[in-house]
Amino acid sequence: MIVCPYCHHRVLEGTLFCPECGASLVPEEAGEGTGHTPEVQPEGDRPAPASPETTSSEGRTTAHIAPTELRLLVLNSGRTIVCPPQEVILIGRSDPAGAIFPEVDLGPDNGYLAGVSRRHARIIRRGNEFYLEDLGSLNGTFLNRDRLTAHLPVPFQDGDEIRLGNLVMRVILEKIQREV
Repeated sequence: MIVCPYCHHRVLEGTLFCPECGASLVPEEAGEGTGHTPEVQPEGDRPAPASPETTSSEGRTTAHIAPTELRLLVLNSGRTIVCPPQEVILIGRSDPAGAIFPEVDLGPDNGYLAGVSRRHARIIRRGNEFYLEDLGSLNGTFLNRDRLTAHLPVPFQDGDEIRLGNLVMRVILEKIQREV
């Protein structure tokens, strides 16, 4: 067993992504060498979490890195979806009979007619970095017109275009400065 360096969830050795938070568990030398892949900690060697905080002149605590709000503008319908601030966000269509309730439900945007699967894709958030992963959808997931390989997360940024089947969305990332 190994321990995820982000959420400390116990996972089987050889697992590529933490099922709890979506963090990559591939050691940097095995990854692409981007410097963003965390080193996997053996179970029991849990480092103390870093404290990215300072105190403002009023005595309140503020974070060094402003959190980022993720919104998706559905171009087909004009609806803006504010994504929940969680580590893994499922995108698809609700199916109460199959107990599928994605955080981003594209059913109201004619997702069925546009070819959106019930469990089409997911967004993985690591801090202020975002990754899009196709979950083996029938009609494909595209980032800026490039089809994604199933189960291979790809980073995306503000202004990028995400297409699920024939449903097109524009990514809106906005930094939020919050005082605690």
